[in-house]
Parts: sequence; structure tokens; C-alpha cells
Amino acid sequence: MNSDVQIVGAGSYALLLDPLPSAAIGVRGVRSNLVVGYTGTSGVVSVTATELSLESAFGSYITLKNLNLSATSGNASGAANSLDTGSWAYSTWYYLFVIYNPTTSTSALLWSLSATSPTLPSGYTYFSMVSVNKTQSATNYWFLGGTQTDRVFQPKVNGSSNVLGLPLIASGAAGSISTPTWVAIGLGSAVPPNTCRVALLPLVSTSPATIIAAPNNSYGVANSTSNPPPLFFQNVTSGGVSSYPVWMTLESTSVYWASSAAGCYLFLSAWELNL
Repeated sequence: MNSDVQIVGAGSYALLLDPLPSAAIGVRGVRSNLVVGYTGTSGVVSVTATELSLESAFGSYITLKNLNLSATSGNASGAANSLDTGSWAYSTWYYLFVIYNPTTSTSALLWSLSATSPTLPSGYTYFSMVSVNKTQSATNYWFLGGTQTDRVFQPKVNGSSNVLGLPLIASGAAGSISTPTWVAIGLGSAVPPNTCRVALLPLVSTSPATIIAAPNNSYGVANSTSNPPPLFFQNVTSGGVSSYPVWMTLESTSVYWASSAAGCYLFLSAWELNL
């Protein structure tokens, strides 16, 4: 590609015609209609997207269109559509990348323990993280069943899969709802390290009973008119119990709760990833 230069005024100054375009810029991970599926009954993982932006180690970008990829966990490492390096492990969070080989125009998937620097197979120079999930605790390296739409992951409950119910993160009587006295719930094993929001689902199976929850332990009592907690759930009748999820932005690796009776439960119904 060339530019034209015209000398104006007997060499007094130069006029640049048709200047070269500036270097292409972009943002890794920009996406449209991203969906990641984990069966929970096999090692197969699928990724689809209308568009996805990938970046190379040299800062160049490429946008892939109409992606439809799949791979199986547990395969030997060091190649496309498997783990980047090392050996698979149980109960371990793995980051999932879309990778691209510009020489062969080939797209593939790749798992890694690194969220930022996967070891790319030969010829693959572009990558973008699209998901993260945990392998099950034993037998094989299937990932926990779920569906991720854009950045939101929802566990896929199935009686014949490795997700038999929503993750229970706390239960029973805890702290005090009247002081309040908050009890920390560590989320390190329940959600991926790059989680930015969680959907907490409270359940009270007895009456009367109350649950409160918050992203830190500085919130007040449930009926505070100046500092109420983001989640307040109460059952005051002996009849049926309703429940609903509450989204909460994480401020640390813990959330805080208090509950007034043994029949109090706090589940995770979904979480949002920071891609």
C-alpha cells in the first residue's frame, strides 16, 4: 500500500495525499450472541457466536464470524481442542479460549489454567477467553453442566448429570438478623475466580424465619430506613414458601448473611463472569 506526496512551492513544504490508514485497533473478547454449553453428561463443550474479536501477542486483531465449535475435555494436552499444557485435574477451574491459526484459517478451542496467557499450539497466534468452568470431582474430567449466555452462567440441573441441584452455599441459623451480626460465606470453590456478580436464591422452609444477605458486613438490619441489606427474605406463614433470586455485585471473594432458623438456605442460581 502506498501514499502519494506532492511537493508544493518549490520544495517549501510537502502535501501528503492518500495517507496510509492507521494501525487497526480493537478489543479482545468483544462478542455477539456468545453461547457456551456444558452437557454435564459428557466431556463435550460447545461454543457458538455471531462474532468474536481475538487478539494476538503482537497486538493485532481479527474478528471471527459465525463460530460453531466443540471440543471434549480430557484429551491429551498440547494440541488444539484440549488443555494447553500439563495434566488435567479434578475439581479445578479451567479457562476456555477460542484460538485461531491465520495460516490455515482454522478456529479451535483451548483450555488453560491461565486467564491471560494460554500456551498456544503451533501456528495459533490469536486467542480470546470465552468461559471458565470446573471439572467434576472424580472419574473423568467432564465440566459441570450449565449454559452460559454472553457472560452469565446458569447451572443445568439434571438428575442424570453432574449437577443434581443448585449449589448450596449456606444453611441453618447464622449470626443475628437483629443486631445484625454477619457471617461470611466464602465463594472460592463455588464460583470461578473471575466472577463479578452472583444471583443468590434464598429459601426458608420453616416459619417464622428470616434471611438477610449483603456484599459486605457493613449493612444494617432488614427494616433500616437508611442502610437496609440488598437481600431480605422472610416467611411468616405456615403455608407455602416462595423464593426469588437477587443479583449482587461482589466486592470480595465472600458474601455475608444472617438467618434466624435452622430451615434457612442460600443457593446460587447463576453468576456473571468478567471476560
